[in-house]
Amino acid sequence: MITGNHAAYGGGIICNYSSLTITENLIEDNTVTSGAGGISCNNGNYSPVIKNNAIQDNTHEGVWCFDASAIIIGNTIERNGTYGISCGHSAYIPNVTITSNIIADNSDTFHICHII
Repeated sequence: MITGNHAAYGGGIICNYSSLTITENLIEDNTVTSGAGGISCNNGNYSPVIKNNAIQDNTHEGVWCFDASAIIIGNTIERNGTYGISCGHSAYIPNVTITSNIIADNSDTFHICHII
């Protein structure tokens, strides 16, 4: 269980420059100044795997993939402050695989995602 943390971004988990596998966690009630309250994957040609997690009640995004080509599969992503999943920015949109997730009751579902 990853809960009750506070950071500038990546309140629950931050995986920079990494192909980390994040699986079977409860990630909830984490707060951030900006970026993802739940999971933040940033920078580089990496493919982190985010699988079978409950990502809920975090500030800002549940999952934020900024310049990372993540594989997001089988998660429940709900009640997060802004988007359930946010990918990239207007200048660069990573290829993110989003499959078989439950994404509900976030302020919005997706933000700038090129879903493959």
